[in-house]
Amino acid sequence: MAVRVLPNRVSVVQRTVENEGVKLVARNKPRRSIVISTALLLGGLSLPLLMAAGVLPVSFLLGFIAFILTGAGGMSLLIFWGEI
Repeated sequence: MAVRVLPNRVSVVQRTVENEGVKLVARNKPRRSIVISTALLLGGLSLPLLMAAGVLPVSFLLGFIAFILTGAGGMSLLIFWGEI
C-alpha cells in the first residue's frame, strides 16, 4: 500500500528543515580567531609527537618552535574564549 504525499507539503517541510539547519550552522560557527588559536595549539602539540615518532628530526629549533606555537595558541585561545 503506497502512501500519497502532496508535493506542496513536502517542499514546505523540506524548506523549513533546511532553513533551521542553516540557522543552526550559522549560530554555531566558531570565530576565526578561535580557529587560528586552535590551529596554533594543535600545531605546537603535533611537532613533538612527530619528532618522537621519527618523522621529523629531533632538534632544539623544532622544539623551540613547538614551545612557542603551543604557548601562543594556548594563551590566545584562553584570551579569545574570555577566560583571561
